[in-house]
Amino acid sequence: VPGHEVIVESADHGASLDVIPHARDVIEVYRRRFDAHRSAAHVALFTNHGRVAGASIDHLHSQLMPLSFVPPSVARETAAFADATDFPVCVAVSTHRDEGLIISEGNGFARIAPYASSFPYEQWIVPLRHQADVTSLGEREVAGLASALQDATRGARLLAPSHNVIHKNFPLPASHFYVIVVPRLTAIAGFELATGTFIDIMEPAAAARALR
Repeated sequence: VPGHEVIVESADHGASLDVIPHARDVIEVYRRRFDAHRSAAHVALFTNHGRVAGASIDHLHSQLMPLSFVPPSVARETAAFADATDFPVCVAVSTHRDEGLIISEGNGFARIAPYASSFPYEQWIVPLRHQADVTSLGEREVAGLASALQDATRGARLLAPSHNVIHKNFPLPASHFYVIVVPRLTAIAGFELATGTFIDIMEPAAAARALR
């Protein structure tokens, strides 16, 4: 992919995101590099940590890919944001709060165990202030996201040696960005490949309790 970047978060070969002391600087790099590719149709930013999660090398790193097209899943979510009468992610945070599915909340972000996750112990990190992508984060919000992402990564690593971090950014102001953290305890199997539908084997309330 033209413009593909590899972001190396630490010089320490054995480091993981949850233990590095400069996580705030990492989020700031994400923000600046995303902004540098704003002209792209979509910018994919993700981390594959561990072989099961798709990492080809062991050293901590993330990848940023400016794409010339909007991926179908992003297009579907963007359309849903545009058609909604309320802000769906904002409503989701409120609903998850009422149902006891908030793992932690503070510093401008909520960490939730989503009600219909694709993988067991999936976590979403959602900004409490409505914003479409990571470039609009203020200085305190950069620190807040760094803290939430370190907590989420720590929880994922306690459950499995491999995990993915997926930054979900959208092109429309009506959208609401969030970050997905997935410990890789299960594989994508035949049903998922055949239908594009995922089976959630973990009750979200149990996942939220364990991740707290």
